[in-house]
Amino acid sequence: MKVDLFRSDERGRGEYGWINIRYSFSFADYFDPKRERFGALRVCNEVVLQGGAVLGPVSHQNLEILLMPLSGSPGLATNDGCIRNITAERPLLISAGSGIEYSISAAPGTEPCRFLELWIFPDRKNTEPAVLQVPEPDLRQSGNLQVLVSADGNDGGACIKQQARILRLKIREGNTCTFQAAFQGSNLFVFVIGGKVESAGFTAAAGDALAVAECSGIRINALNDCELMLAEVPEA
Repeated sequence: MKVDLFRSDERGRGEYGWINIRYSFSFADYFDPKRERFGALRVCNEVVLQGGAVLGPVSHQNLEILLMPLSGSPGLATNDGCIRNITAERPLLISAGSGIEYSISAAPGTEPCRFLELWIFPDRKNTEPAVLQVPEPDLRQSGNLQVLVSADGNDGGACIKQQARILRLKIREGNTCTFQAAFQGSNLFVFVIGGKVESAGFTAAAGDALAVAECSGIRINALNDCELMLAEVPEA
């Protein structure tokens, strides 16, 4: 097991006024040859979209894209005319397949929407495009764990076209969570949404991330109340 710490202040920046983005991996005008991806995880962007702003239309192929709101409720409009509201409890998984076009918007007169945007390479290509809303929360461990996406969708998440899982986890101060990988040889990317944690000898605060290669399991200690996004992905 190898662990790398991604510091928040080391992330790339895209600041345009109507939208501000922090890039964990190379994206747009930001390039870091050491951080082009982490296994099948290609993108982890933290996006702040101002009220009334629209991102897109953009088009993608052969990507599994999760939009995970942290505050506010952005809307998604796809090229088939469907409009969907995205909430913290019910993120959206865009399975781009052979190609999909969409726009993300924040309603006028509202507070900015803040969300994570994750891109994962699928294990099959040119499938039928689809937009899947994460089911109503299936909360376990006293309501602190939500499976957002999984390979088969049987544990409460939307079904992703990859041997991968994405989870949202809350841990109270002083408590410890032990994460067990679902797939042998997985990589685990732990993004700190809020709070501070200690794991594998590293301390990570909001905006930081731990990239754990070949992770069979890991213990995460909450130094204060914290919220995390965990992405378990294969090497490629």
